Parts: sequence; structure tokens; C-alpha cells
Amino acid sequence: ESVSPLLNALTWRERQVLSCVAAGADNLKIAALLQISERTVKAHMGRLYQKLGSENRTQLALLARQIGIRPSDQV
Repeated sequence: ESVSPLLNALTWRERQVLSCVAAGADNLKIAALLQISERTVKAHMGRLYQKLGSENRTQLALLARQIGIRPSDQV
């Protein structure tokens, strides 16, 4: 199975954030899970929207699954 170029464009941390989004977590929950500030989560989210060309969280979550990001078990 080939890896999506979109997946390759993401950093390890962006993949973690995206995995949480795919599981339905909000920014506050993601911040708590990854032990980072909510502001940092927002920065990652901004980059994810930009890199993946999504307009909202739902699109991000759907795209996450398409490119092979599994929803986080921790959420």
C-alpha cells in the first residue's frame, strides 16, 4: 500500500493532532492528551487546514482516514 503524499507532508506532531481530530476531539481535549497548550493545537490545526486544503474539522477528519491516519484510541 502506497503512502499518500499528503501524509508525507505532515510532521509527526501534526499526524498526532490529526489522529485526535479524526476521533472527534476538540482543541482543549487534544491539548490535554498531547500535553501541549491549546494555542499550540490551534497552530497545528492552521497548518493542517493549509496543507490538506480542508475548510472544517469534518473535512479534516474524513481526509485523515483517506490518507491513512487512524483515529486516536486515547480520545
